[in-house]
Amino acid sequence: MKRDESSGMDIDIDPAFQESFWRIERWAWSFYGLLLVAALVGLTGGSGLFAHTTATGRTASVTYPRIARWLKPDRIYVDFTPSTASTATVEVDAALAERFAITTIQPLPFATQSTARGLRFVFAAVPGQSLGRVTFFVTPTAPALALRLGVRLNDHERLVLASTILP
Repeated sequence: MKRDESSGMDIDIDPAFQESFWRIERWAWSFYGLLLVAALVGLTGGSGLFAHTTATGRTASVTYPRIARWLKPDRIYVDFTPSTASTATVEVDAALAERFAITTIQPLPFATQSTARGLRFVFAAVPGQSLGRVTFFVTPTAPALALRLGVRLNDHERLVLASTILP
């Protein structure tokens, strides 16, 4: 250790320790800066450019949270394309129904069924027109990494939703 005589104080200094401490500080600043940027673009859940994503099929597209926060209400949107059918169905896999509690659906389905694969919701549609957007208000029930959840549209087309639930 050296003594700092330039300040007129009797202080021991350790240049090697100071440099290593400053190096650690710079790493911490970089880490917190990256964490801030990740939060701003939506990689920590909530809102932002990468917070939600869309899976597109022939009869509908599903917009869902790519990264959700545990117990924070969120939404899953199903946008149907025009069809000649008088009904439109959305069947959520049991894994999705287990990880996301469905609190409300707008518009309300005219029929709801429990199936071997999960929950099936049937919506009335006007033939030749789009049903429009169905909104599922959901709340994640437990943290989980790299979930692969399924949604079956109109009884035949299955879309896989990849989501992560952060604490």
